[in-house]
Amino acid sequence: MSLLSLSAVFGFGFAGNMTCLILCVRQFAPAERFGQSLGTVMLIAWVGMGVAGYFGGFVYDSFGSYGPAFLMASVAGAANLVVLGGLAVSSGARVQVPRGRLADPAMSR
Repeated sequence: MSLLSLSAVFGFGFAGNMTCLILCVRQFAPAERFGQSLGTVMLIAWVGMGVAGYFGGFVYDSFGSYGPAFLMASVAGAANLVVLGGLAVSSGARVQVPRGRLADPAMSR
């Protein structure tokens, strides 16, 4: 029963992650290249998830501890943030603030 519960929790997180990837690609890719862009992003995400699990086990077998694997995962996560930040700056991406009552400072008074 605990494995089924854990699977359900992981499934909700995975579904949210994949939905977020689709929305991010939709936001930044031109409409005529959406399919190609989404396929590329999903391929990289799925290969990364598959390789990371194997690599984590390999590092555990090599060092006898998960500490180095978590350290390497943290470094990879920081590198991802640097790459994403660089892409956002170089593409001139701007955060879009929705128009409406909450976005207008004069209306919130």
